[in-house]
Amino acid sequence: MNNDYIEIERKFFVNKIPQDLEKYESYKITQAYISKSPAIRLRKIDDLFFITFKYGKGIKKKEFECEITKDEFNALLNKAESKLIEKTRYLIPLYGKYVAELDIYDGFLKGFVNVEVEFSTLIEAENFILPDWFGKDITNDVKYSNSYMSFYGLTDKK
Repeated sequence: MNNDYIEIERKFFVNKIPQDLEKYESYKITQAYISKSPAIRLRKIDDLFFITFKYGKGIKKKEFECEITKDEFNALLNKAESKLIEKTRYLIPLYGKYVAELDIYDGFLKGFVNVEVEFSTLIEAENFILPDWFGKDITNDVKYSNSYMSFYGLTDKK
């Protein structure tokens, strides 16, 4: 994970979850938000802990991420204004060049599924050919950002 970079990412609904998910690398994510604007996120990935600052909306965002200790995470979690998001992320290789990050949510968002792909350039992102299991592009729909869902839940299910 980078400390400070520009994230170029597209997000989609999922038409059909790929079979044999157990063959892909996966990990559990727990996260909450201290703030909506800027988005200040606390995230636990397996046994690692992070605080992340995200600026911007849509396909291109500036992101700063820093690893923190478990004690720091727990202390800051008490300051969180949002609900706790729980999800399992599966890393699915695409076209030998990309990785689809398939998120299957649990907890209060149980049943929601989305997939994200990161790109090196905006041109790559715009020219990306969607696999058939990808659904509607929701990159620019704030209702499906993790920060929005952690505060307001799912206001409109697919």
